[in-house]
Amino acid sequence: MSYGGYEFNATNNDYGGTDPMQTSPNPASSSKDEKKVRKPTSDQFLLPCTIKQCLRASSPDGQLLIDGQDPHQIKLIACVKSKEEGETANTYELEDGTGLIEVKE
Repeated sequence: MSYGGYEFNATNNDYGGTDPMQTSPNPASSSKDEKKVRKPTSDQFLLPCTIKQCLRASSPDGQLLIDGQDPHQIKLIACVKSKEEGETANTYELEDGTGLIEVKE
């Protein structure tokens, strides 16, 4: 009796099943050797910042710098002034006392 390929060290494909945890290759990627370069763990930090700092952030060579630092993530504490619900995205207007910014979810 077959139990979907989970007996006798058989693979799912031996019995026509698929493995939901198996990822398919990305067709957009042309090279298997291409890998995304990750920052070292010591450089992956959360940077609290204001809206003014975000708006004044510089971006040389595609690298976002806030006050001379390259954050992995930022934390923004602000008040929601308005919310606009769309079919594909929600738009929020945020204000923190230093500036006003519009973000999409």
